[in-house]
Amino acid sequence: MQIQETKLWNHLNDGRTKLEKILAINILQITPSLLKRSKLIRDTFPHFTLHDENHLIKVIYIMGILLEDHILNELNPIEIYLLILSALFHDQGMVVEDQEKHSIQNSIEYINSVEVWKENNHNLKLSEIERDYKFLIEYQKDISPKIEDVLYFSHF
Repeated sequence: MQIQETKLWNHLNDGRTKLEKILAINILQITPSLLKRSKLIRDTFPHFTLHDENHLIKVIYIMGILLEDHILNELNPIEIYLLILSALFHDQGMVVEDQEKHSIQNSIEYINSVEVWKENNHNLKLSEIERDYKFLIEYQKDISPKIEDVLYFSHF
């Protein structure tokens, strides 16, 4: 699915004013760089669900499902534009550049927090932590498709 197939973008693009057309075009212009950048989330958070083009477009798509037509028709072009932008930008803060990551990991605050965590969790065995982590990853894989199915098929 592409952004042009979403209810929100189409509502904006089908608008009667020049402003609506400009906002719809602007969305198309900024979307590729945001979609590309969102793929970098996996570099920092490999255990998270995939945050790629499909994820961002699905968020916009689901917004369109949740917004009933009579409510959507009451929104002005700027409000619709901001809804789309909020979906496109909602995970951008999760992208951490290598230089920033290195700076954080070498900061005294980070080093101290790791030491405090180790002191508070000294009884945990690495195998227990790995077991719990693997369980969470498998559980996430198991539940994510079910949630997506519910959201996808809820509008039919």
